[in-house]
Amino acid sequence: MSSMRCDIHGSGTKLCGMGTLGELGGEVKLDGGKYVATLNGRELIMLGSSKGEFKLWGRHAGFKVVAEGNDALGIGSGDDKGIFDLEDAGITVILRTGKDKFIGAVRENMRMIRTTEEYSKT
Repeated sequence: MSSMRCDIHGSGTKLCGMGTLGELGGEVKLDGGKYVATLNGRELIMLGSSKGEFKLWGRHAGFKVVAEGNDALGIGSGDDKGIFDLEDAGITVILRTGKDKFIGAVRENMRMIRTTEEYSKT
């Protein structure tokens, strides 16, 4: 995606803002834009994949995710590894959940390249 704004709002049992719920992993590229997701539900993936490697690439971009529910992954992978390549980019993750992972991968270390980041839990 290039020079765009993507706003996603939803509620339900099992939701993914942008990415995959299957076993494929995924990749998101955003150049000069903003991604905002607000989801409420039982199992939430805000930006990423439930299984498999997830790659996030952003230049001059903003990422904001807000989740309320039982179990949430802010940005990354639910079971593999997360790779983030961000330049002049901002990240805001707000999770109000019982079980959560803000940024990264649940089972593996993540790799972050050139980033400006902000974490918050309210």
